Amino acid sequence: METYEKDPKDSYILIKTSNVAIENSRKEYPEASEEELIYHAVRGEWKLSLTNAKKYHYVVGAINGIVVGCYQNCKWKKNTSGMRVLFEGEKANDEFSKKYLGKRIPDEFRQKGAANPCMYVNGEG
Repeated sequence: METYEKDPKDSYILIKTSNVAIENSRKEYPEASEEELIYHAVRGEWKLSLTNAKKYHYVVGAINGIVVGCYQNCKWKKNTSGMRVLFEGEKANDEFSKKYLGKRIPDEFRQKGAANPCMYVNGEG
């Protein structure tokens, strides 16, 4: 499978989630489509700085190292407990999605044993 090359113009949060998260979403949203389940698994509740997360309007979601969802216009907020953050967004435009969707994440983002499944990926511009 092709590995994506990060576009230096793009800044986004890369979120690595799991099939378990999709199954948990299926329990909460039994009528949801597969695409909607992926969205709920990716938007999740993450240990991120709300201040930093709000600087990013794109999210790239991956499962098992493969990009399964790209989202834009992401609005970040605290969860009900106030301890984690989540986003609300929409499917990313075709221009952004074509660069990443269905491709393997680069090795630099696949560090074994990394505790945090979220990474800030900054473009140059």
